[in-house]
Amino acid sequence: MLDPTVLTKLPKLVESFAGSVQMDLGSVEASQLVCLAASLDPQQIQFREFPEILFTSERVHDPVLGNTSVLNADFNALKLYVQLFNAGLWPSHDDTLHHGNGPQ
Repeated sequence: MLDPTVLTKLPKLVESFAGSVQMDLGSVEASQLVCLAASLDPQQIQFREFPEILFTSERVHDPVLGNTSVLNADFNALKLYVQLFNAGLWPSHDDTLHHGNGPQ
């Protein structure tokens, strides 16, 4: 990641996700995050993900697409995950938060 040849390709990588990833960051903020990556210690990076159980695939009718599938979520549980993350915490895989009622 810190190889100079990789770093020069990061802006194009961020740009390639522009239509595929929804986020509240503008292009300037996203570019700043990419630049910040050069100063991070890879040993200190931890990847986290929301448990699949919080998401369900549902069929809906869309006026443009017709019948299509959407990914619905337990938004109360997702809010709890974000609150924990902001507090520097993350539940273990055994402590899945579900329906906003704490670990299940």
